[in-house]
Amino acid sequence: LLYLRDKTQKIPHVYFGWSEGNPLKYLLKYIAFGEGDTAPLTHEVLRQVVDDPEQRPAVHVGGY
Repeated sequence: LLYLRDKTQKIPHVYFGWSEGNPLKYLLKYIAFGEGDTAPLTHEVLRQVVDDPEQRPAVHVGGY
């Protein structure tokens, strides 16, 4: 995302799905397979790396 931002001089947007269900099930899936919680993790990494919120890629989360 940062590469795209730097090359195009435009703020990219990324979209993630959010599914309903048992949070414990998703926690176990994340621990076992490394899947899940991608949107908040992506947002947090971008927040730590890019100081200016206006220059951060936009992270969107939607339901299925």
